[in-house]
Amino acid sequence: MKETVVKNPLGAEPIDSLLKKFAVPSIIAMLVSALYNIVDQFFIGRSVGELGKCGDQYRISPVHLLHRHCLDVWYRRRFRF
Repeated sequence: MKETVVKNPLGAEPIDSLLKKFAVPSIIAMLVSALYNIVDQFFIGRSVGELGKCGDQYRISPVHLLHRHCLDVWYRRRFRF
């Protein structure tokens, strides 16, 4: 079976296409994550109170690390560099 290796696109492709490939998906993911956190904090604050909001802050850091790891794996599998 022939394996196709994709070269590093950062040095060869124009900046416009690189922004579409790399920046736009990251921006959308960050906006969705921020909106989720705002809505989550609103409902936790109204139902549980300050202690619930404090406890929820311990969850946010691992979730951000998980998002970063998933994006890293996706980019490495897609571009293989």
